[in-house]
Order: sequence, then C-alpha cells, then structure tokens
Amino acid sequence: MKFQICLIQPKNYVHTAAFLEIADLIKFTLNSLGHETEVKVNEVDDSAQNILIGAHLLDPSVAAGVPPGTIILNTEQLGGVYDDWNEALLKWFSYDFTIWDYSDANVRYLNDLGITGIKKFEFGYQPELDRIPKADGVDGSCSIGVAMRHSAVVMNCSERSHPMQVTTVGLDLAKNVFQIHGITQDGEVAFNRPLRRA
Repeated sequence: MKFQICLIQPKNYVHTAAFLEIADLIKFTLNSLGHETEVKVNEVDDSAQNILIGAHLLDPSVAAGVPPGTIILNTEQLGGVYDDWNEALLKWFSYDFTIWDYSDANVRYLNDLGITGIKKFEFGYQPELDRIPKADGVDGSCSIGVAMRHSAVVMNCSERSHPMQVTTVGLDLAKNVFQIHGITQDGEVAFNRPLRRA
C-alpha cells in the first residue's frame, strides 16, 4: 500500500518543523512494514492513503477537498483550551476521517462529544531515528545526566547486574517535583528517579 504523509505548513510558519520527526517515525515504521511512504508539505495524493499532520493550521472549510479516507493525526491538546481553537479542530473531526491522537485525555474528550473513528497513536522506536552518532569509546551502556538549578542526578545503566541500552528517556516536569525515567527497547524500565528543586 502507498502512503503519503502531508505536513501542513502555512506561509511563513516555521513551527511545522516540530512535526518532522513524527512524520519520519511514521514513514520509517510504514517502510519497515513494506509500504511505500513519502513525506510532503501541503500536498496530498489521491492515489495514496494520506496521513495529515497539522490540520489545526487549516481552515476547516478545506476539509471537503481532502481525499476520503485520510487519517488526521491530531497533535494538539483539546480539553481546557479556548473555545475558538477547539471549535476549529472539532469541525475537522466532524468529517468522516479516521483520527489518530496521542493523548488518552483527548480520546476521552472526543468520545464524550460523540466523535467516532478515533484511534490512540502510540509513539514507538525506529532505529532510523538514531541520528546522533555515538562518541568514540562508548561501549553501548548508557549514562544519563540531568542538572536542574543546583541539583543533579547522574544515572549509569551499567550499575545494574546487566548493562542495558536505553531507547527512550522521559522527563516529567511539574512545579516542584521532576521525574526522569528510561525504558529499554524491550519495554523494561531501566531507571525511574524523582528529582526535587533545591
């Protein structure tokens, strides 16, 4: 099957670049499954399964011209934002598109409004996204260092009984407590440590 990922970029809008790695993740995943996939800016393909990223940047009146069966990948928070923003997004969702959303809260919000065709989009790992070369002499074990104001935490995964390669590092931010966690490619938690402001 042929896919086309369409990134929406209004004139002079540089923030579309924030979606490039999401588009690459989807492209590499589909390629690994044997599907031909292209990433284009402001371009859909009537002969392909289109995945639209950035629909919130378009006037909902153009939705009628989007090919049937297009998947809309929502990247925006829906609940608790101002009404004009939600109104524009919800108009997009009222069409017969499949909606992929990153957030359980957004999925619940849309379900509560009676909007169907929503699927939870789970971010995953693709080796092609390993774009930063390893430093010389690095043995594959991981060291994570985080500094916030005057407090710092350094984790070394080789402290464990068996060294692990961390593929996902997360940093949860809050007002007073922070949490850093790492997960291996197998989904095993490598570390999970709270940090507090000094």
